[in-house]
Amino acid sequence: LRGRRRAFHKPTDVGSGFSRTFPATVLSNPLRAASDILLSWNVLGPFAWLTYVVIAYALVPLACRHPGAASRIGLYGVGAATLVMALGAVVLAWPAWRTTDRATADDAPPAGLMRFMAMTGLGSGALFVVVAIAGILPLFLLAPCE
Repeated sequence: LRGRRRAFHKPTDVGSGFSRTFPATVLSNPLRAASDILLSWNVLGPFAWLTYVVIAYALVPLACRHPGAASRIGLYGVGAATLVMALGAVVLAWPAWRTTDRATADDAPPAGLMRFMAMTGLGSGALFVVVAIAGILPLFLLAPCE
């Protein structure tokens, strides 16, 4: 044992001069390393919807004061961006779900965790695609002041 290094731990710099030690299996496992990315895909749909609600809430008084198609372009653009972001969450989570096709959500981490997070990203993205469509439809059917 003397003279041997512990191969299962690699020090990693986490900023501010501090160092953490992670097991080498965590660093070498692409599924485990992708957990932060999967988490961001899970919140992309809700974040898109929240952004849409805030920006549309700010743009509606402007569109109400200045009726016409030109003032509604901002609302249409924000709605389209919301739909693209929600669809992006689905498109980005799909390959992660396909790479974990042999794992089940009940498997031990990291395979089961990655499968669960990928499925949650797909479900959340799909839900917010429907929510975005439901929020965009009134833009075409109602005037901003109604």
